[in-house]
Amino acid sequence: MKKIIKYATALSTIVLAGTAYQYKKQLDKQHLCDTILSNAKTDSRLQGHVVGSFINMTKEYSDVFDMNVFVGGVTTTQYTYDFVADAQTGALLALHQQIRL
Repeated sequence: MKKIIKYATALSTIVLAGTAYQYKKQLDKQHLCDTILSNAKTDSRLQGHVVGSFINMTKEYSDVFDMNVFVGGVTTTQYTYDFVADAQTGALLALHQQIRL
């Protein structure tokens, strides 16, 4: 009986540690995406007042930058912009103004 309790305790500890690790990883990703979005919305190249923004929290591989990136967009009163950010550091790699039709 004592052996079963030891194994159950060890297994519970391992499961708890794994869950805590995954939770921390998700929080770090959320914080990084929030930072990227904040930096994109305050970029000096934007023209007009920001009225909306988004970021895709799924990492994508970029052939152009040869790394994993997050992509998103910012809408201002004058233009719409797309941005690309490094998924590791959060640095903005590109900010492109979209053509309005």
